[in-house]
Amino acid sequence: MPTLTEKLDSRKWNTGDNASVEMVYVLAGTSDDLTAKTLIENSTAETYDGLTRQSINLEPEWVDTASGDGQWLATIRYGVKPPAEVGESSFSFDTGGGTQHITQSISTVSKYAPPGKTAPDFQGAVGVTHDNVEGVDITVPVYNFSETHYIDDGDVNKGAYFALTGKVNNAAWKGFAAGEVLFLGASGSKRGSDDWEITFRFAASPNKTGLTVGKQEIGAVQMPRGNIVSFASLICFPYFRNDFGISFELGFEGKVDIHDQILFRIAKEQCPCKNSVLFHD
Repeated sequence: MPTLTEKLDSRKWNTGDNASVEMVYVLAGTSDDLTAKTLIENSTAETYDGLTRQSINLEPEWVDTASGDGQWLATIRYGVKPPAEVGESSFSFDTGGGTQHITQSISTVSKYAPPGKTAPDFQGAVGVTHDNVEGVDITVPVYNFSETHYIDDGDVNKGAYFALTGKVNNAAWKGFAAGEVLFLGASGSKRGSDDWEITFRFAASPNKTGLTVGKQEIGAVQMPRGNIVSFASLICFPYFRNDFGISFELGFEGKVDIHDQILFRIAKEQCPCKNSVLFHD
């Protein structure tokens, strides 16, 4: 079985802005160079003390092809990771649950009352008091993700990023249905004079369909982000929608469509939300 042993003269450091370290190993037990290379790649760390493995130099000290035995000298160099090039991207996500305050239940399982009494019908309202509906806080699935892109200076459109913040997608996008992805905003920093590193942040949450508010069943309309404020038959959607398919292809090519495509009629009744749908009983 092959063995890997680090040499005593290993770990030669160079410090400073272009810090680097070299680690030297002796690999014994194989005559095959590809096997030796694979063993070195799988047996050494990809990073060391904040530095990235940049190269592996592999030299045979002796090889016996008849017996399949041999010994190799391996030098692994770790250095500062080079900056990302324009057009490169990185991604991160977490699926921690979000909190939602609801005043309407998904369904009423059962109603109970003392003997001789009839349980009141609150039409699915949660936490009903003599003068208020208090509701309850629940945990809902939220998928937070971000994309970091490296973009030429001429393709950065800060006005578009500002205009899109607080919008949800108006069509299927990146595997999510319309209304499920909320753009939380962008943050960027300029690298030198030619390009930017910009991180775009999003939160996704499943739509709700087939809800009943009061006596009105809503089956065909998607409930974006779940945050619905209801006033009798007035259903309010907290976010405008935008065509993410155009705006967030993130190649940009210097063109970004920032025109809001509002898919809801505006209710004439007073409502804390600007884009609402009015359902008549």
